[in-house]
Amino acid sequence: KVWAETVLKTAEKFYKEVKTQKTRNTLVEQESRLDSLLNLMNGSDGQLARLTFRNPNIIDPNAQMRQQQVGKNNNFYSSQYYNQLTNVEVLNRLLTEQTPIFTIIDPIRLPLSVYSGGLGQSYKLGSLLGLVISLVITVILNTYREIVTEEN
Repeated sequence: KVWAETVLKTAEKFYKEVKTQKTRNTLVEQESRLDSLLNLMNGSDGQLARLTFRNPNIIDPNAQMRQQQVGKNNNFYSSQYYNQLTNVEVLNRLLTEQTPIFTIIDPIRLPLSVYSGGLGQSYKLGSLLGLVISLVITVILNTYREIVTEEN
């Protein structure tokens, strides 16, 4: 029973690894890109916040242009981040779809079922069987002795 369960678990694990290897590798790569975009987006958010705080009364045209440029970068990073997040979710769903589902209909059980009819019943059956066998042997031996004595 233990051997069969171990073989089933090992086969399932191996099949999952082989079947989903490319998707898992792509998922790891996409998640690292997602983290990079998150870092860029957070940095851009911080930059935009600092520029907005420093220049409440924008008189310098370069400051306004820099703020707009950082705002564009922030919007670009945000859109890229959400696209990448969608890609990661699609890969997670694909990984779930590619993963095989093993359904155990009946649990594994030992091939011998134990009969517990009680100790007294086993003794009765054994005694009866012994009596029948001893009668058969006695009849066969008596018949054999009669045949041997008749020939002599």
